[in-house]
Amino acid sequence: MRLIARTISLASISMLALITVTASAQQVAFTDMGPGNSFDTTAGWAQDGPTDPSTVKYNVGMEFTSLATGRLGSIDIALSGIGVDSSLPENIYLTSSLPTSPSNITNVLESYTVTYLPYSTSNLVTLTSQSNPTLTQGDTYYLTAVPTGSAASGWSWNNQGVTGNITVSSSGGNFVVKSGSTLGAFSVYLSPPAVPEASSFASIAFMGLGSTMLLRRKRKA
Repeated sequence: MRLIARTISLASISMLALITVTASAQQVAFTDMGPGNSFDTTAGWAQDGPTDPSTVKYNVGMEFTSLATGRLGSIDIALSGIGVDSSLPENIYLTSSLPTSPSNITNVLESYTVTYLPYSTSNLVTLTSQSNPTLTQGDTYYLTAVPTGSAASGWSWNNQGVTGNITVSSSGGNFVVKSGSTLGAFSVYLSPPAVPEASSFASIAFMGLGSTMLLRRKRKA
């Protein structure tokens, strides 16, 4: 009987540890990056601001399907500055539908501004969610990069051979979908589950303690 009581006590402690570990883990909604968040540092998709001197100005976006349901936590995206004005802001939009054009982006779940991209250097930029919109497993979303002014940047390709639908706008025109294209490197993470309040931990521990005391009292009886 003492062995049973001890097992119940240890089980309650193990449950606390399990809850703590589970609550601290981020869930991946999408990723095409390699081990250690690696990506192709030699090639990618070019993006141009509206006053960039390029003859044809391109903007690109990536389509992805969420692998899980939950509140958005953060997005990692591989970007680099490739123009003389790479210090100008670049806007990143997460939308629930295909954007119409770089100047007409609707159904925005959240937007971000990247204020500086070192010239000709691929960087893993982390975009932390502020509003934590809910992503739904199986639903399609779009991540679109729109440089401002004369800024120009590159969205590095993934190095895992992942292809899919990308959206392309030429010189401010409407976005069109290009299937079977190499996706830019990015990862989408959901926020970890909420950590139970201290009172919840106390209740679990008390339940384990109570079970132990009950079995001991029965044995004495």
